[in-house]
Order: sequence, then C-alpha cells, then structure tokens
Amino acid sequence: MFSINNKEKLNQICNTIEDIIKAHHNIYDLPVLAEYWENVLSRSLRANGINNDWTPDLNHAQGLDMIIEDKLRVSCKSGQILGRKQNVLKISGSRMTKHKTLQEKLDYLADKKEDVYMCLSRSKKDWNKGKRKYSLVVFPSDILQYSSMNWVDTFVTKGPNKGMLNGHKASNEALDATISFSCSHQLWTKIKDFKDNENIFIKEISV
Repeated sequence: MFSINNKEKLNQICNTIEDIIKAHHNIYDLPVLAEYWENVLSRSLRANGINNDWTPDLNHAQGLDMIIEDKLRVSCKSGQILGRKQNVLKISGSRMTKHKTLQEKLDYLADKKEDVYMCLSRSKKDWNKGKRKYSLVVFPSDILQYSSMNWVDTFVTKGPNKGMLNGHKASNEALDATISFSCSHQLWTKIKDFKDNENIFIKEISV
C-alpha cells in the first residue's frame, strides 16, 4: 500500500517524474502546470507500480484530482515557492462563491475532499532567471486547519468601492490564508517555513 511516509518510494517516483519532465522540456518551453502535472504524476505512479484512477478527460471533483489505489485522495497543485529564503509555499484552493458566509466557507473547508497534496512547485523568480527546476512537495491535508485560525474581514482600501468588504484573511505561525471575493471567493494559502516541516516531503527536480 502506497504511503507518503515511504520516502524511498517517493524518491523513486521523483526519478520517474524527472525523466518525464525532461522529455516535456525537450519539446516545450512552458512549465508543467495543471492537467499536465496531473498526467505526469499519474504516469509516474503507474510506472512505479502504483495504480490510480486519473484519466485525461479534464474533469475532476473540486479539490480532488485522482485516487491512488482506490483509497488515497490526491489534490495536485502547481504551487509557488516564495520568499528571500525560498521557504514559503503558496498554493491555490477552492472557489467558494456558493458558500455565502465565512462560517459556511470554513465548514466546507473542514470537510476534507483530499487526503494528500502533491505539488510540483517552482520559484517564478528563479525560473525567469533561467534556473529551471521544480520541487515535488508532498504533505497530508490535515496540516491545513483553517477552522482553527483567527479570521478577519478585509476591505477595499481605495477607489469608488473603498470600505466595501472584499474578502477574509487569517494568519498563524504556520499559515497565511486569504479568501478573495474578486477571484470567485478563492482560497489562497501560504505555508511558512515549509522546508523545515518534518511532515512535508520535498525533493528538487532539475531540468
């Protein structure tokens, strides 16, 4: 049974991911994003004897991109690596327009649709300098505990809509989170000091 705690197996998967991504970049200059990352991950898992249900139909449940071995629910993210020390991981989350109040949104987020995040992340700053590398970042979804955070409203600060509610934000030692009304009430999360978190697997992939 596949487990994200099996670092030996994750390293094997990384080797396969690296081979596929290098083949991608022999043809394309564009980075591996979105459904392409899902495809790469699915093929890499299967190449290492790990079954999954991903299919190239561009359809999946919100927050869920594939199921591994009929059990482990996976959300695939690109992810941005930020900060002077390159130790902040920013990922996008669900769009929650249909959940009208903050409490409804938090209740929705508390009902986890995924067990694991598997992110193919990069630093856009490094990428633009020609330093083309990715990091595979894998972690359990339960490190993202939004309901326990102290949320406050945010407001438009200038222009004709100054003072109008435009979202919510929260912060603690581990996370920064925002919900932006202008982006379909989408959740954005920054995981601070993610490279120092023993619950997060990280492996650099050079291309």
